Amino acid sequence: MDIGLTGFVDLGSMWSGDVPFGTDSGLQASAGLGLRIGLPSGAKDVIRIDLAIPVNGPTAFSSPTFRITAYEMLGFLRGFEDEEMKRSRRVGNGLKLIPNSSSFF
Repeated sequence: MDIGLTGFVDLGSMWSGDVPFGTDSGLQASAGLGLRIGLPSGAKDVIRIDLAIPVNGPTAFSSPTFRITAYEMLGFLRGFEDEEMKRSRRVGNGLKLIPNSSSFF
């Protein structure tokens, strides 16, 4: 199996525009850590385990978000892929957690 660690920072803002109950959020930020697990080694399907915490605003350093993702749609938007994304694109449908036993021999 392959295991990796990642760190990330997210920044964003929301504007009310012409929505009746919209509000301007101001710049919001969060930071987090993640674990990536590939089964078997070299697999294109990766299980992601992430923990993110807001670092500003009314909930700063409280109310963390924990997320486990076992399937993603890579390359959903055409024109934004690079060579690594083309190499990693999933082929077929559904989640494949157990490989075909014939691939071990």
